[in-house]
Amino acid sequence: MSCMADSTARLFLSTVTADFDAARDAALGPWCFAGAERVYEEWENLPFFDPFENAAVYAEHARNVGDLAMIQADRLGRRLNARHGTSYDRHHWRLILVPWLSALIQASWIRFAHLQKFIRANGNRAFTVEVCDDLNPWAFRDTEDFVDFGVPNPGFNAWMLSVMVRRLAPDTWRLVPIQAQHREAPPSPAGGEQRGWKRDLLPDRLSVDNVPGLRWGKLLFSVYVNCLPRRRGGEPAYEPDPGSCLSAFPDVYLEILDRLVAATEPCSYGQDFAILDNQAKEKRYRPGRLLVGFVELFNERERFIAAHARSNGERLVIVQHGGGYGAKKCDPDGNNFEYRQFAFVTWGWTEVEGSRGRFVPLPAPHLSRIRNRHRRTTNDLVLVGTQMQLFPRWLHAGPQSVQTLAYRREKIGFVEALAEPARQRLRYRPYFRSEVDLEDEQFLRRQVGDLDLVTGDLHRHLLNCRMAVIDHPITTLPVALAANVPTVAFWDDTIWPRSPQAAASLEVLADCGILHRSGRSAGAQVNAVWDDVESWWRDRPVQRARQQWCHQYARTHPFWWAFWLAGLWRLASAHGRRP
Repeated sequence: MSCMADSTARLFLSTVTADFDAARDAALGPWCFAGAERVYEEWENLPFFDPFENAAVYAEHARNVGDLAMIQADRLGRRLNARHGTSYDRHHWRLILVPWLSALIQASWIRFAHLQKFIRANGNRAFTVEVCDDLNPWAFRDTEDFVDFGVPNPGFNAWMLSVMVRRLAPDTWRLVPIQAQHREAPPSPAGGEQRGWKRDLLPDRLSVDNVPGLRWGKLLFSVYVNCLPRRRGGEPAYEPDPGSCLSAFPDVYLEILDRLVAATEPCSYGQDFAILDNQAKEKRYRPGRLLVGFVELFNERERFIAAHARSNGERLVIVQHGGGYGAKKCDPDGNNFEYRQFAFVTWGWTEVEGSRGRFVPLPAPHLSRIRNRHRRTTNDLVLVGTQMQLFPRWLHAGPQSVQTLAYRREKIGFVEALAEPARQRLRYRPYFRSEVDLEDEQFLRRQVGDLDLVTGDLHRHLLNCRMAVIDHPITTLPVALAANVPTVAFWDDTIWPRSPQAAASLEVLADCGILHRSGRSAGAQVNAVWDDVESWWRDRPVQRARQQWCHQYARTHPFWWAFWLAGLWRLASAHGRRP
């Protein structure tokens, strides 16, 4: 924002510049310091806020956003039918469009709500605000490209917020046009499907695929499923009410959303549509057959195939592929994509707040493979963190932007609470799977001193460590507890709100010392049991609590495959309308 040269207070929509003056300037949100934490060392103490006051409000907005994504998919699907000369029904288009629209609507609604709240508090202040004057379309290849290189991109965020500021800015704000940071068009997927050597050895379409832990066993399960009874699957009974859903959003936001949809529509629905659609149409589909596995939410090719499978009468059985499902207070993508298919195979849970679906609890194959596999060979105390996002992305019952700062600070409390014997053995696992918005291990080292890192295969380290500590309720927790790793977990449930159905098993974990609400409490628990971790962990109440939680959220069994055979038979024989 280098063109703000006068002495007027500046409002930064995106990343602050080196001359940021906290006594004069304002940053719209914590994301303005992503990658710029050293510009102003006290930036975390600025008067930031989150747009949603509590978990109940957050969950209500998540439900509205999910319904809006389906309504928008129906509208866009009709336009795409006309554009491409097709006649697909709304369920077909929802499978293709909802993941992208849900990502766009979640990101834009969070920013809109944040901007409205900021204006209510600061509308009388005079600000100079740089806004992008370029409203030309962004060139996103597909949904994955949008999610990975749009939503977390500072330039894209500045552009999206500029669209909103131009409509909402009070008269006291002086808007200064700048050029948007567009990138060149990404490569098209027109080169055809990418198949590795393992895929080349397999049939073109397996009826059981993308099930974590099945490996080559999916061939045998596919043969079995192909022999099962075939029925026509009923459509989901629940449909959003357009009137009540649209009334939950201001007209000005819906107008802005229309512009964002037009400007960010991926190439996969435009110039590359025919390629993806024809590839999917060339597959062989079998009406009434079960199609079992998880559809990668942001993988365009998989969603096109899933849409054609459903349109040709196959019954989609989505399989849980990560932790947190069933225990989150809200999950727009689960509610409006995964749970809306013929059935959803869970790791043990059967209901979750605000969700409808045919939930089928079965032992998880990949968790069953590591069932009770912990064998201590090191004295490591492994602390596992997760992704820290400042750019608002999802309404998935996780930290909002300001809450992310509190989440990071809890790590300091945990490390500072450790007594010397445990502290000497501490090793930290940052989130390595993608870029993060906040400094992670660098920040911790500045606060608590030297810190060894866990690199390589995390699961191998967990299976061999003395003790694990997990600071979030996502996938690592079910892995550790299913493997019977001595584990302490901590999180603030106002930051990670859980569903009422999860409350009882979480309370049991807390009663026996596994679950804590703060890092310092978790550190005190580690100190208390460090000299004899095994005695504490093998104690009957602790094991009973672990087993109760695992039965609901990380179910395993030595003969998991027998449960799957029976469960798939029951599903194949089922018919009628979905819940």
